Amino acid sequence: MAASMRRVVTNFTDIVFPQGNVTVDRQQLHLQKPGNELVSSLPWQMSLYFNVYFFPIWLVTNLITFYLKFHYLDMLYQIILITIFITITAVEIIRLYLGYLGNLCEKV
Repeated sequence: MAASMRRVVTNFTDIVFPQGNVTVDRQQLHLQKPGNELVSSLPWQMSLYFNVYFFPIWLVTNLITFYLKFHYLDMLYQIILITIFITITAVEIIRLYLGYLGNLCEKV
């Protein structure tokens, strides 16, 4: 009974989660699971590489722009501008760091 139940569950999971047309024995099954293979993406690596170098240029350019136009804005807009700029800068730094760890170092 247990063997037939196991066969039914295995057949059902093969239908729901197909692994292709490859027949694999139990010893090689752990090598074929998608969670065990880590492959980095070259376009994503290139995007991160260029973004890391262009981020300081973007940051300096925005700081200069904010310095030049800051005194022309109302107090409410000044507060909103500072808040959004700090938030975007922090999120971008975290995104670049996590992208580097996740893709270039292949750490999940």
